[in-house]
Amino acid sequence: MFQILCFLLLYIISMVIIHELGHVIAIYFIGGKVEKFEISWSFIRGKFILPEKITYFKHLFFTANGIIMQLLFSFIIIYFANDPSWVSLGFFYLCIIAINLAPLSITDGAYIFKAYPSIVIKYMLWIFVGVLFALSTQGLIVLWTHISENFHIQLVLTFLYILMLMMSIRRISYLNSEEKTNG
Repeated sequence: MFQILCFLLLYIISMVIIHELGHVIAIYFIGGKVEKFEISWSFIRGKFILPEKITYFKHLFFTANGIIMQLLFSFIIIYFANDPSWVSLGFFYLCIIAINLAPLSITDGAYIFKAYPSIVIKYMLWIFVGVLFALSTQGLIVLWTHISENFHIQLVLTFLYILMLMMSIRRISYLNSEEKTNG
């Protein structure tokens, strides 16, 4: 059980690093710089200097590249993993990615929306959030259609998914209320 929890923690940390690495790669492609990259026990984040004259598409590429890298990594796990537990994790993480795509507060989705404040962009972002949540439920189907000897692992992963989903919805609710109070 302890090994499972350590593995899950390592998986989540690696996905955060992959997200930030996506921004680092993008900043160099658009001609910007990495000012600072911070890693502490509670967060991992980069501070970036964007070029002075930046087009909307370059800004979009920079902002969305963290999410794109996470999606690519999740889909690689889903497609290439042979173990249903791994495939389920790939699906489960989609609900975490959805949080960062929501056009609220300080998420990447909010920065995309602020760069091009159109109601169409806002609706598209919310549609993507909904699609990611819906796709994440496929992890439960994969997990429970393959009956295994490790029933306790299936239960732990199911509990983890429900927890991740609840935390994702709670976080989006919090960001929404924060957005309303900040006007």
